[in-house]
Amino acid sequence: LGDKPIKIEQGALRKALKMKESDKFTKTELERLKKVKTDTEFVFKGKKFMMTPKLKKQVSLGATLMNLKKKK
Repeated sequence: LGDKPIKIEQGALRKALKMKESDKFTKTELERLKKVKTDTEFVFKGKKFMMTPKLKKQVSLGATLMNLKKKK
């Protein structure tokens, strides 16, 4: 990520995808979102979104952390 420090906000991905706090991501949902190319539109749970570079990084981080949780 370069020289810039990373600031991670709790629930940032959930807010970006307009989900309720009680909703949970599944591994398959995050893997599907990882395959969406940057600067393209996609539909997630009936809502349209644009895959920005920031959103792409958030999805990738979420999928990685979810995989780590499974391995332990």
